[in-house]
Amino acid sequence: MNPLNFIIDDSSLRHQRIETTTIYPRTINDNVQGGLVRFVLPNKGFLSANTCITIPATCVEDCYQYAPNAGIYSLLKTARMVCGDQVISEIQNVGQLLAQKKLAESQEIREKMSQVKEGINLSFECGSGSKRDGNLKSMEILQGQQRLVMDKYEEEEGLAAVPGRKLAFPNILNGKLHDSYKLKTFYDDKADEAGTPEFFIYLRDLFENYFGAGLELPLQLISRNEEISIEIQFSNDGYLNENERAIFCPTLQTNKKTGVTALCLVNTTGTMNADNENDKGVIKEITGASGSNLWVKVDFIGGNLQQISVINPGSGYINETLPLVYEGKTFNFQPAFRHLSSNPALSNFEITEGGTNFSDGLATIVSPDNGDCDCDVNITTVAGAVVSVQYATEEDKNRFIFAPRVAYGIFQDGSDDNAFVRPAVQYLELTNLGALTGAFVVGDEVKSNNDDEARAYVAEIDGDNKPTALYYARGTFSEGDTVINVDDAGDTCVVGSFLTNGEPDQILAEQAGLNSTSQYGFDNNYQNGTIKIKTDKVQMLADIIYYEDDTVANMMKQMKNGGVQQVYTEFRNVVTTLKQDSVTEYNSSNKVEHIRLIGFSNEILRNLLIQNIPSPDVQDDESFPNKGLAKKNPLLGQYCSRDSLVSEGVELNVIVNSVPFFASPMNFNPQFYEELTYCHGSPLYVPHSAYCGFTSAKQLDNNPADSSQQPAFSTLDSLTTGTSRYELNERCGGMCNQLYEGIGQQNITGNLNYMGVSFMTSPAKSVVGNGVAVGSQAVEIQYTYSNTLNPLYNGNSILNIYGEVERRLVLDENGRISVSSASAMRM
Repeated sequence: MNPLNFIIDDSSLRHQRIETTTIYPRTINDNVQGGLVRFVLPNKGFLSANTCITIPATCVEDCYQYAPNAGIYSLLKTARMVCGDQVISEIQNVGQLLAQKKLAESQEIREKMSQVKEGINLSFECGSGSKRDGNLKSMEILQGQQRLVMDKYEEEEGLAAVPGRKLAFPNILNGKLHDSYKLKTFYDDKADEAGTPEFFIYLRDLFENYFGAGLELPLQLISRNEEISIEIQFSNDGYLNENERAIFCPTLQTNKKTGVTALCLVNTTGTMNADNENDKGVIKEITGASGSNLWVKVDFIGGNLQQISVINPGSGYINETLPLVYEGKTFNFQPAFRHLSSNPALSNFEITEGGTNFSDGLATIVSPDNGDCDCDVNITTVAGAVVSVQYATEEDKNRFIFAPRVAYGIFQDGSDDNAFVRPAVQYLELTNLGALTGAFVVGDEVKSNNDDEARAYVAEIDGDNKPTALYYARGTFSEGDTVINVDDAGDTCVVGSFLTNGEPDQILAEQAGLNSTSQYGFDNNYQNGTIKIKTDKVQMLADIIYYEDDTVANMMKQMKNGGVQQVYTEFRNVVTTLKQDSVTEYNSSNKVEHIRLIGFSNEILRNLLIQNIPSPDVQDDESFPNKGLAKKNPLLGQYCSRDSLVSEGVELNVIVNSVPFFASPMNFNPQFYEELTYCHGSPLYVPHSAYCGFTSAKQLDNNPADSSQQPAFSTLDSLTTGTSRYELNERCGGMCNQLYEGIGQQNITGNLNYMGVSFMTSPAKSVVGNGVAVGSQAVEIQYTYSNTLNPLYNGNSILNIYGEVERRLVLDENGRISVSSASAMRM
């Protein structure tokens, strides 16, 4: 019996003892291109599969976190176990492989163990989506969906960090990471906050095909002239299109926020072309004087604005006039403000025109930007004229957004609808300005040197870039204070006095429309990387087993009698690009067959694992989020495998030794799922909608809901208005539209569609020849994919393939290791 083919941990049976030794790296470095760590192992005992490597890391900003399905694996590019000049095991793109294998573990293990050990947070539970409206009164619950298990879900009534579906800040549930498992910007614990978590990787996971087969590496029997080492190459930490470590979480962004999540109309100039006065769904970019990539969708009625919504928040914007020019007319917008509090002792609004025939009670302030932003107010009148205005509810306050110093109309049944009010925002005029360092720009958030919690926003500056007016938010600004830029403490200015210009005191407002940059902040915010490995804290905790019976003696006899042999497997990685023309409209698909020779000649091939990753090409469709950025899944990063949004839109066959493995190409998702189960030995524990994308999109026709064969696929606004064919539908989608730290969880839809083909004849891993013997002809993959309009399911992609092949390790009488293909053992 080969004593290395099984492990019994009971030391009373095996007469063994285990020592844990801390091994520090011989070499380690980390940079934006990757980096490397190398551990040299001692020539003593047997290396246990329970050995682990701890790799602590800090984030440059709180908004950079691991992808929920990859965790610490996103730091890994290549793993290699080497003895002298012999590579025992090497896995390229190991992070991708481990992220896939983790899905084959039960949800309980992922939730209770993987999150603690590896920082993986990918367990699912039932959850209901919503219409994501700004108006709670029209909220609709979309039942029967799935969501990620989070530490908690916060009910965000008006979440400003993400654009609303219809401009108003959405009422939505936002999933929050547990603080203990969230990457921090610092390593050491503070008095009131723990430092960044220390996640680790077991060798039984990293080299699962060796240690997972029940093998131990006999370190003490290997020649001392042979250096035994474990090497890990770290993943890329560069720009968005090539970054393999981080995702961007909008609600965790703490640095300067320059994206526009909501805006308000200030005024208009010019006259619109008569032929375009009622245009709908107009998509335009608003650049302003500073930022870029702010894309909006606009509807017009009679040449006036009917509604506007933000598609992309862009970045680099300040509190400035943002003009939208369309067919002869200019609409001037400004990033939206909203009140932070509603103080019953003070008026929330200044009366500019009292109007006539109004009465005490409920009225409505109508937003010129979007009906979803209208709010109810309680008014007090004298002789039919409005004299005071208060928000009717806290929810109304959260929904109503405005441009400072712009008048809004009040409407009430029975009145003349001729009253106007201006939202009360304390406007501080700064006089007797003193010494200036640095330079201020409009929109800077500032505080006082005497009140660190005081906040205001620069409303105006002079020719010397000194602040001359502020929009007050909170705290106390006093005569003689120094105003300090919150985001750049080098910008300061001494202020002699603060004048309120007759505005009401202590009406708190925030510049909520300037908020998270979303994906546009990925490259703008990072400083030489996003997630940095703490190289001085990386270490290996090696469990070394010492046998105190005759195990070692028996092995030495085997070494002299032909050598000790171990049979295991290794994953070889093949990556190829799939070129495919993009689709330009809904109701269309583009089906392309790709044929690739992937090698594995003269190998014993047990399994093929296949994933289709969106290529990081530029997303050039302005009607979808992230225009101008790389096509990367905002939530899963590159640790995903996309399904098609077309039923039977993926086809697969494998040709081995000139014989097709399937009689006809496999194109049925349940069959893909079952075949992959044979590869992993267990099913993927993921929701149906995470594996199958097409079930969340209409398939049979492109008709309105009331005449469609699939009438349930309707829009959020109307049960009789159908969504387009191959368009993801929020009502019928299996993944709900709740958030993961500001990222939509619908990004999981159809993006865990991993595939596999098993050639194993037995589940026993130690059986020699347990696969197909590939001849001199390379294995051929025939893969067909159908593109649709959505950028994550459109255009070029990367086919990432892992072939599990048999290996044989021989430890000879001189203590030298040799590794060869297991096919050499076949007679």
